[in-house]
Amino acid sequence: MNLQRALEKYNEALQINDQLQNDLGRANRLNNIGTINYHLMRFPDSLKNFEDALQTLNSIGMGNSPRAKLLEENIAQVKNYLAMAG
Repeated sequence: MNLQRALEKYNEALQINDQLQNDLGRANRLNNIGTINYHLMRFPDSLKNFEDALQTLNSIGMGNSPRAKLLEENIAQVKNYLAMAG
């Protein structure tokens, strides 16, 4: 799969979620984008995507959901990588 093409499509989907004010969809797309950025070794972008996704979940009362826990794990993983890369 072409990760750059997937990233473009997820960004398009994110714009649609924003237009529809679909916050859960927004959080999911940000997680997808963050995952792709992680695989592309764009760690600062990935971290921002994961943090924005978690913030969105918190804003809709899903801060304790399994999705939020996964995002917290993703954030910790990226922060650990960035700290090691120093």
